[in-house]
Amino acid sequence: MAKYDPDRIAELAAGLLEPAEATALEQEIAADPRAAAELAAQRLALEALRRAPAPVLSAEERTELRRAVAAALNLEEAPAAAVVSSRRRVPWRPLAVAAAALVIVAAVVPLVGLLSVGEDRTAMTSQAESDMSPRIAEDEANESLPGDGLLGVESTAAMVYTAQAIEELLADPAALIAAAAADTDFSTCRAEAEDLLGKAGDPAGAAVPWESGEVVVWFVSGDGATVQSLAVFDPAGCVLLASHP
Repeated sequence: MAKYDPDRIAELAAGLLEPAEATALEQEIAADPRAAAELAAQRLALEALRRAPAPVLSAEERTELRRAVAAALNLEEAPAAAVVSSRRRVPWRPLAVAAAALVIVAAVVPLVGLLSVGEDRTAMTSQAESDMSPRIAEDEANESLPGDGLLGVESTAAMVYTAQAIEELLADPAALIAAAAADTDFSTCRAEAEDLLGKAGDPAGAAVPWESGEVVVWFVSGDGATVQSLAVFDPAGCVLLASHP
């Protein structure tokens, strides 16, 4: 690769690419030591995050974390006594993405120096592993990474889990479709789902288990066997957690 794309390498490391595309990209990366070092660094960083314990914060810590993120993004924090309407879509998803990006920068910035080590792929990969080893050990020793369950700022590991869970739902939606068909009166977060997916699509919904607890999934299926689009909500307040496409 004459000039590699860090975003595509990040998607490859996270396992988000189709098998054919992933194979083709692996072949391109094999011919580029700089890209190979970047891929190794991305995989080591993700592995460190996956091995970290689940995020656990107290109520006071969650409040302070939200305030800090809101201040960093120049957002005005809503009054503490304000009640979230069941139809209001709180903009926590952009905050989650921004905070996750900060986590990635903190984990990967020390690896940038690897790109100037040289053109020898083996030497660069070895240095990437040695530089990341202390960080992996430190992450394992920490009790948690910044995060707040379903409603707070998600960690990168939680975002990776969400992306993989959505891929599984799209690849094998039979259980989701059956759950929705079994409860035709299901209405939790229906209004929010119709706003996002379109009322004309007649979306169906069901509650499904998730890594951080039960969530509500609404989807549109044109043929009753596949899922064309979906949205995942936290049932407490109907906050949008993820969507496809």
